Amino acid sequence: MDGLKMEEFKRVLGVDILPASSPSSKTPPKYAAFLLENGEGRLYDRLSKRELIALINSVKPDIVAMDNVFELASNQKGIISFMASCPPFTRLVQVTGSPVSGALPLSVVASQNGFQVGELSPAKAAEVCARLAANGVGYVVRVFENETRIVVARGRCPGHGGWSSERFKRRMYNLILQTTKEIQRRLDEAGIEYDLHVEEVEGGAKRSKFTVYAERSVVNRIVKPYRGDIIVAIQPILLERLEWIPLAQGPTMLAPKKWLIIGIDPGVTCGVAVLDLNGNLLLLESEKDLSRMTLVRKITSLGIPVLLASDVNPPPSLLEKLAGMLNSRVFCPPRSLTVSEKRELVQKFVEEKHVKVLDSHQRDALASALKAFHTFKNKFERAEAKARSLGHRLPSDQLKVMVLRGLSVSEAISILSPSRVEKVKEEQTPQQPDLEVLLNKLESYRAKIKRLRRGLIRVREQNVALAAEKSQLEEELQRLRETLETINIGAKSEDVERLVERYKDEIKALKYEIFKLKEELSNARHEIASMKRMRAMEIRGVVYPLKVVKRFTQNEIRKTDEAVGINKGDIVLLLDGSGGGRVTASVLIEKGVKAVISKTAMSHLALEAFLEANIPVFFSDEVPIKQVDEFAIVDKNEFDALLSRYFEEKEKAEREEQKRRLEKLLETYRMERELA
Repeated sequence: MDGLKMEEFKRVLGVDILPASSPSSKTPPKYAAFLLENGEGRLYDRLSKRELIALINSVKPDIVAMDNVFELASNQKGIISFMASCPPFTRLVQVTGSPVSGALPLSVVASQNGFQVGELSPAKAAEVCARLAANGVGYVVRVFENETRIVVARGRCPGHGGWSSERFKRRMYNLILQTTKEIQRRLDEAGIEYDLHVEEVEGGAKRSKFTVYAERSVVNRIVKPYRGDIIVAIQPILLERLEWIPLAQGPTMLAPKKWLIIGIDPGVTCGVAVLDLNGNLLLLESEKDLSRMTLVRKITSLGIPVLLASDVNPPPSLLEKLAGMLNSRVFCPPRSLTVSEKRELVQKFVEEKHVKVLDSHQRDALASALKAFHTFKNKFERAEAKARSLGHRLPSDQLKVMVLRGLSVSEAISILSPSRVEKVKEEQTPQQPDLEVLLNKLESYRAKIKRLRRGLIRVREQNVALAAEKSQLEEELQRLRETLETINIGAKSEDVERLVERYKDEIKALKYEIFKLKEELSNARHEIASMKRMRAMEIRGVVYPLKVVKRFTQNEIRKTDEAVGINKGDIVLLLDGSGGGRVTASVLIEKGVKAVISKTAMSHLALEAFLEANIPVFFSDEVPIKQVDEFAIVDKNEFDALLSRYFEEKEKAEREEQKRRLEKLLETYRMERELA
């Protein structure tokens, strides 16, 4: 995470705990808070933790600043819970330092930064924290990765089996796949990188999981959570431990000493094996849902990766992406390794090193790394032997790195030999680029040469294709000339005229057919675009989907139920509401539908049945429906407002009817008294 720019801190909330309060005590703690915005401040006193969180979600500060973040919670789990309750862009900052760099008293930090504070009350401490953070003082407490997980899965159970259950499953699987593709499209349009794992089944997908390489606040602007027949869940990814990052500058890292060969077996469960250049195992593990950034962090904490190895050819795309991030090369065998080959590689290593391999993912990752190491081992030994024979004492690892980066043994020894180094020192300025810089330049030149070669191959392929096309056109031209000569020689002029007229008629008919097909294609594209827009609106939760029934009969209701399912709380659209009575209405009533919309008139018996069941019936002129074939939606806000008016008017009518009956009863009673 890079340091944050000063101009980003437009709104800072300083917080301090009141005396005699503690997050670990049984008595709820109280806090003082100071909001600093555009140089002006506002004090909030004696806030409970719930009130503090409500304030943060109300004012939406860029930073919540404290002298000790563990005044919010006594442990890491509590800090994570607190941050999950805040807006996604809000950062938690400790202005007094960090457990890594050491912490100073707030009064000392304030004095070092030009604030003369005297005795600090909680309110004053909150203000000082806010002003220090606004000046870029402190450490950001990171609890989440700069990554977000999106899960698309089934939201409802299919029921108790049968044909309807299977149709429901197929519909769900197709819906999950379509939603996954829609999310892919949005992320691609936004230019956001992601990894995707899809659990494919016949007819669609059972579940899909995105690891998006962007913060949750960015992802939330592109994809919205959804819960219905399917769910779209957006979850931040937790760090293994809290990270403390300087607010005004990026984190500093010590350069790792070891050069590494990494074997990777990607998938939902990712296997990782790390070897040094002597073949010693530094790490072997497998982990489910291992994100790319977590994997990079694990690798770079051990050293500098030189080679990323795969057991299959071609290598997975994940290795290509990681190689770009880590400035490494990708190794894959000439052909994919068989299971028996991998077992043999790993078995020998396990017996020699007494290593325990827990699963197939670890086995495949270790086999990949070992295959790469053994491929270069002989070359390593030749390089070291040649260097010794020439009387050079060269750094072994640097020599091996150059060999791994693609240099020949002679080139590597020449670059690292003392005479070459002295010569370079004489020719160059004292500021000599190090080995890593030279290797990076070499890789850059190699990549450029590869690109140029690929471009040359493409141009040659295009030339071949154009030459073939030219030859075909020349043959076609010759054939047409021969046909024309045959017509001129063998046919009379009137025959030619009749032939031309016939061809004209055929062309005219074909043009009309093309026009009709284009019109149908345009209509189909328009309908597909409309359906996509309607589906996108349904996912965002701004519309209600309608279950479309062609005719108000028990048979048509059953067909719709089997095709898409009619469930409790659904809204049903009747394209033809005539024909059905009480019995037909009872089918929908028993399913517990929320409302019925009819495009035509409905029998009074059916209307009475729905009225008695407290199910509203509307007609299409009352509700703005958007429909494409058998897919229809209605605006959520407009329909909710219509429902509210319906039940208000119904309640009002019932009260008036009750009042009328009571008045009639009283009138009858008076008449009886008068007669008596």
